Amino acid sequence: MCGDYGWNLGEHAIWGKHNLFEEELHAPLIISYPGLKGKRKSSKVITEMVDVFPTLCDLTGVDIPSFVKGKTLKSILKKNKMKAYVAVSYNSKAKTITTDTYTIVSFP
Repeated sequence: MCGDYGWNLGEHAIWGKHNLFEEELHAPLIISYPGLKGKRKSSKVITEMVDVFPTLCDLTGVDIPSFVKGKTLKSILKKNKMKAYVAVSYNSKAKTITTDTYTIVSFP
């Protein structure tokens, strides 16, 4: 399941969506599948929406197409570990780089 994200309620003087501040970019992602062992766990690992498709391919045994930009999240589901990940978001007005420590928003 992937939830809706980011409705600013006055943060950064914004009332609405469509910006690249941290409140806008966070979205819940819940994955469950047959064969998942262990207790339910949460993770603070940075992921992107483009990671959902390769993860579904990996979990179902389908080859991940070469054109896919995302990364499978299977290692997080199995071991709750994944190498450091940097997420990049952009729109016509700004760019954001998010690491496990910082979020940088750049306006042209």
